[in-house]
Amino acid sequence: MIFTDAERALLARLNAASIERSFVPARDLAWAGGTTRDEWLALYRAWSLFPGSRFEPAFDDDARANFARYQQATLMLTTAMLERYALPMLEDLLRMNQDPEFVEYVGHFIKEETYHYVMFVRAVAKIEAEMPGLPPLPQARTERLLRRTFRLLRLVPGLRFRTALSFTMFQFAEQVSVHAHGVAKDVVPRRESFVPQVWALHALDEGRHLQFDRLLLDKLALSPALRTVARFVAVPFCAMATLAVHRNEAWAARQLGVGVRLWDLLRLLRAPVSPFKQRVVALMREVARRPRPVQ
Repeated sequence: MIFTDAERALLARLNAASIERSFVPARDLAWAGGTTRDEWLALYRAWSLFPGSRFEPAFDDDARANFARYQQATLMLTTAMLERYALPMLEDLLRMNQDPEFVEYVGHFIKEETYHYVMFVRAVAKIEAEMPGLPPLPQARTERLLRRTFRLLRLVPGLRFRTALSFTMFQFAEQVSVHAHGVAKDVVPRRESFVPQVWALHALDEGRHLQFDRLLLDKLALSPALRTVARFVAVPFCAMATLAVHRNEAWAARQLGVGVRLWDLLRLLRAPVSPFKQRVVALMREVARRPRPVQ
């Protein structure tokens, strides 16, 4: 890959922003803070598939707040595991180009993904501590899914194609988390609330990551046919990650006494009413859409 002056200038801006507009989880997140009951209820309404469904009457407000806690922990856990097991794919970039600006940004990217993992794992533990008497969220299946996915991805031949495939997947996950920030900010305007703080700090880095993703995918210069293959191979990954999240959500509802199964959620996902689920469904459709050929 040979970068133009404009592309190197973009990398320089991303490097500067990674220094000036990034965060350290232990320092910059108010770990002693919290999210109020009313804020949990607002997150439930903005996030859940249940409002307006036949399952909604089975919830009282305490169950709604606890379900919202489980939902937030589920997405944070899934994002954390993805970022942990994706690190080897980022390290591969160091073999692709030795441009100083590029190498520096890859270093920032790896550091930021590691910080995100630390932040999310600690945030999940904090949320679960607010639910005495309820079981912690199952983690083994989600971790196993993502660990095996990225092990398989390492076997895909061709560094350029493998990188394009992995960054198509990253784009989906990063856009989901940016939408998580947007929805949380909209429904919980109090800046000191813990959950919106987590998503806001994460989005601070993810906005830069998305810019880098677009630059990298352009520079890989795959043929239209290979770009289409990469996108369609990425679809099952996005579907599996979405299924993993909803499997945990169905489990969470059952812990709260609501008899929900995964297939019930998948039916509700066809026409979601909550803003967050609507955005996830739109992203899934965008990933599955056949890319237009280059003119």
